[in-house]
Amino acid sequence: MKNAILNYIKKSIIRFARTKHGRQLWKLFVSLVNGYHLRRLLVKALAIDVQTHSDAFTVFPKIRTSLSDKNALIIMPFYGNDAVGKNIDTKINTLKSMGFTIHVIVYNDSPWDSCNPTWDYTYNIKCKNGKFGTLRYDVNQQIINDGNRLDDWIDDEVCQFVASLSATNNFDVAIINYVFLSKLCLYLNKSAISIIDTHDVFAKRNTRMTKIGIKQDKFYFSTSKDDESRGLSRADYVFAIQEAEGAYFSECVTSKVIVQPPILDKNFIDFSPKMNKRTVIGFLASGHYPNVVAIEKFIDSLAKINHNVRLVVAGTICGVLSERKYPGFVHTLGFCDSLEGFYSSCDLVINPDELLSGMKVKCLEALSYGIPLVATKAAMEGILSSESYHKFETAEECAEFISTLKKDELYEMAEKSKDTFMEFNKRYNFGKTILQVLKDNE
Repeated sequence: MKNAILNYIKKSIIRFARTKHGRQLWKLFVSLVNGYHLRRLLVKALAIDVQTHSDAFTVFPKIRTSLSDKNALIIMPFYGNDAVGKNIDTKINTLKSMGFTIHVIVYNDSPWDSCNPTWDYTYNIKCKNGKFGTLRYDVNQQIINDGNRLDDWIDDEVCQFVASLSATNNFDVAIINYVFLSKLCLYLNKSAISIIDTHDVFAKRNTRMTKIGIKQDKFYFSTSKDDESRGLSRADYVFAIQEAEGAYFSECVTSKVIVQPPILDKNFIDFSPKMNKRTVIGFLASGHYPNVVAIEKFIDSLAKINHNVRLVVAGTICGVLSERKYPGFVHTLGFCDSLEGFYSSCDLVINPDELLSGMKVKCLEALSYGIPLVATKAAMEGILSSESYHKFETAEECAEFISTLKKDELYEMAEKSKDTFMEFNKRYNFGKTILQVLKDNE
């Protein structure tokens, strides 16, 4: 009974922490605790000997030496329970199955630390120069859409840390997530095979974001084609997340380009439409702002036409959606405890994203559960399908299709999801990709 209560309290805290108000409260708490004067009071009150406990006040975590003769380094700017995190998890699990000891560096300016029990060594490094996540402005203090320079978000300290860690552990392979951390390729041990995992094209990314209605306050790293090409060429290999981006990178970088999308396990459920009259539409997503724009366009489109739909939205996106009042057919569930439970509760899943960028892992995830999926062409980029309901141009077209959909049509759509997923997994295999990379460098 006691454990059940504690687990309930723990889950409640986690759910609240992922809401908008939870994030604001935590940010306030961290700023207070890390304030100079309060920190001095705490040290004095607890009678802490700063000299004796100097590790608590060092700039970097202590570097540890691996006893393994096979070491892999993963560097990323963030990690969480989202599409990016699942992609990284898949690759780390594959490397571990091949006998590699996993060293992870998470570098950002967040007060949160990241960890995972499957990682052997974890280092959370915070940017010290205050520039991580910043954009560039012109003389009139207007944001330059694609004004980031290649190394804007890197500081000297993390470069020194990577050099020291690499010298200590002599990595066989290093996977660096995103081009804006590409400078770290230059600080690896010479024998390390360096790979930049792109996830997306960052050249003129904010300009593309603007075209689908995303405002400047939601902009992210965006640079020139020349800077991106120079950054990617620092690595031995570039992993593109889908074929179109692979072809693009092959034309502008000197590194070897390999198309390696995320690979998910098959999780097919015993699908059958729900007995209730309404069609239950699911949307599971992070708070990444293109997801917000996509689902709001879909909701607005659905609100203008006759339908018999109940839309359920889950994931950290719910903390962002809480800022606006939505029609009665929209229900937000918050953080999702069980993927299988969520997908089992839906008649079909929607992805109305109109931003052509990277690969939408949430599409792949829905297919991996064998659930009917309705999506735009942009959302399905990199996932081959001949079905017309996987190729809509806009969120409005998705809404119109769903409003006329009959439940007995869902059985065939579920089978098509399974077929599409199995064909995708046949084409790509991360284990084979890494083995080939290692073989080429023997």
